[in-house]
Amino acid sequence: MPLENFDSAIETALDNPLSMAPLKNLIDSTSRICIGFDDISIPVPLIQSPDPRTRVIKVVLSRLKNMGVAKENISLICATGLHRKCKPRELQYLVGKRVMHEFSNRIRNHDPEKVTRLQTLPSGILVDLNKDAASSDIIIYVSIPYTPLNGGYKSVVVGMGSIENILQHHTPEVLLNSPLMDPSKSEMHQVIQRIGRIIEEKIPIFQIEVPLNNDFFSSIFRWLWKPLKGKNISFIRRTTLAMSRLAPNKIKTTVRIRYRANFKPIGIFAGKVDVVHQKALELIYKQMTVKVPYQYDVLLFGIPNMSPYNVGTDPNPLLIHALTHGYLANSFRNKSPLKTGGVIIGFNPGRKYFNQEQHAAYQHVFTQLEPEHTPSRDVELETTLKNHHKFKYIYNNNYGYHPLHSLLTYYWGTGGRNNSQKTILISRKPVEQVMSKMGWLGVSNFDHAIKKAKEILKQPDLSIAYQFIPPLSILQLET
Repeated sequence: MPLENFDSAIETALDNPLSMAPLKNLIDSTSRICIGFDDISIPVPLIQSPDPRTRVIKVVLSRLKNMGVAKENISLICATGLHRKCKPRELQYLVGKRVMHEFSNRIRNHDPEKVTRLQTLPSGILVDLNKDAASSDIIIYVSIPYTPLNGGYKSVVVGMGSIENILQHHTPEVLLNSPLMDPSKSEMHQVIQRIGRIIEEKIPIFQIEVPLNNDFFSSIFRWLWKPLKGKNISFIRRTTLAMSRLAPNKIKTTVRIRYRANFKPIGIFAGKVDVVHQKALELIYKQMTVKVPYQYDVLLFGIPNMSPYNVGTDPNPLLIHALTHGYLANSFRNKSPLKTGGVIIGFNPGRKYFNQEQHAAYQHVFTQLEPEHTPSRDVELETTLKNHHKFKYIYNNNYGYHPLHSLLTYYWGTGGRNNSQKTILISRKPVEQVMSKMGWLGVSNFDHAIKKAKEILKQPDLSIAYQFIPPLSILQLET
């Protein structure tokens, strides 16, 4: 259930931080403050205004003002990691109109090339941090986790890290052992936590986490898109759904871009990073966990055209791969609901489309893929992307993703891709080049997909789990 009085809950959380002193005991009028916050990729889709980040940042800034901290001592950093820069209107959405106006020259997108190296561990692990954050006396970070993947030390380590810093825990070798929605068993999260604790030893991190509920549906779409139950569906609803499926791509894209979910805060915790994050995780798991009785031969789901990496546009094949094999196939805790060597079946058009403002580098990576190839590290391509003049210009001066992010997106699907024998994509008109490059089998209908799955698994009968999306859920085996 959402919090009844979120504004009051913010004050209570700040007054009673977990395993850490209140801000008034950590800050004086001369302190240099860095306020970090999650970027536009969280959550998916965006929330109806006002965003919780807006409300928390407003209260924090008010408290800093009362402590006598000058504006010149405060920096606000949008923790983009290797994501695209947030546009001015998006930053305003995140921090609020008033803060955007008052701190316009103090609000910045993170730049992964403008970092300070705090330490290099004997193992070779790099500890890098955004320059503004590294020169601060304290980091106050505002996170709104809506899955177990988000929040915790990942907020600062990835959101404010360097290119090399992020790459070291986003390789296929690490991701192969990283169930993304189960941080306790994820090698990626273990590396991130180690880096985060070192940063915390050098610069205090006052973490504020606002876990969100799973209320995806809002306005008329609550009626239109809610799960179908039984056969007693009204004629009007059936007709509307049928017409929406036939709508042109431009209309569907416009609806997706403008859609705002009904996500609401279900808690707020402030204080020491790991303690705060554990409290947030408890609430997230409580609302998202769905028990399943055993492992299945086939995992079936609709693959949305919404993802964290295509806000404001349509996805491309690499993003569909990352969403399918990175996020959806990893939406479990303890053990995958898909048998090792099982088959994934997904519904998606699988279009060969690359938005040139955001995803020009993705198109380049797509052309480099070997047909039927399984993700493996490509150091040569990593170097090419890091030094690519055109793609770096788009990233630095416009709103494209960092060139390396395109390859890391491909790496992101390593776990799900390796655990499954084949992915079958159901599309009205499968695009052969997309299917070949991504290693998918394209079919035009569900019956054909099931037939192919039986042939691949050499079984006359299949056990199939259908994961309804949205909303997102975390599957957990009962035994």
